[in-house]
Amino acid sequence: MLDRLRPQVAVEVGTHHGGSLQVLAAYSGFVHSIDIDPAVRAALSPSFRNVKFHAGSSCELLPSVLAEIGASGRPLGFVLVDGDHSSRGVRGDLEGLLRHRPQAPVHILVHDSFNPDNDPLSEHDFGRFEYDSAILYWKIDYYDLELAWGSPDPANSDVTTRVLTILLAEEY
Repeated sequence: MLDRLRPQVAVEVGTHHGGSLQVLAAYSGFVHSIDIDPAVRAALSPSFRNVKFHAGSSCELLPSVLAEIGASGRPLGFVLVDGDHSSRGVRGDLEGLLRHRPQAPVHILVHDSFNPDNDPLSEHDFGRFEYDSAILYWKIDYYDLELAWGSPDPANSDVTTRVLTILLAEEY
């Protein structure tokens, strides 16, 4: 996905040891790394020239990081949410991202955030969250590369296009 997107700017929420950051930094022009642990900056900054490290709560830092990106004139293209992993933490990060008014399409990937609150059937392709007093559902559908039929092998990204749909619960 990143090889195709090559975002000018990316954000990673939850850097930890920097495994995902290695990939983000290789395929992005610039990356903002947000992690609750201030030791992440000291441990990883020497290895990444195109990364700015932010230490603290993502729910508190995300608005200022997004404002900084907006002021830079370079569009945010990709966000990896891989921080708190609780319903409350993931919801806070997504709410912060949904308040952002992007200059171009933004691809958001949420990692390891399925739990009974947002994935009651444990299928990992459907969930719910609340935003601004509204209940929203999201779902992922798996199509062939032409978006004409279902994918012959949803687990194989070479033959699958994944489509994320976000809708109001009353529309479902």
